[in-house]
Amino acid sequence: MCIKKVNLISILKLIEFILQIQIFYRLKMIEEVTVIKLTNYFIHLLVIFTKINRIIIAIGKAKKKTV
Repeated sequence: MCIKKVNLISILKLIEFILQIQIFYRLKMIEEVTVIKLTNYFIHLLVIFTKINRIIIAIGKAKKKTV
């Protein structure tokens, strides 16, 4: 339960950061290329994070079966 809660918070923080980047772009504080690079980078991080989360859940299920 604890792992899922931490992961959810981290995912929400990543989404919040992406939205902040979009706002800065609309205010013309940063260039379009930077927005695209940062957004792609964080989406990539989110994908990696999701994969790690699935591995942790799989390990947890495997431990329950062996015990």
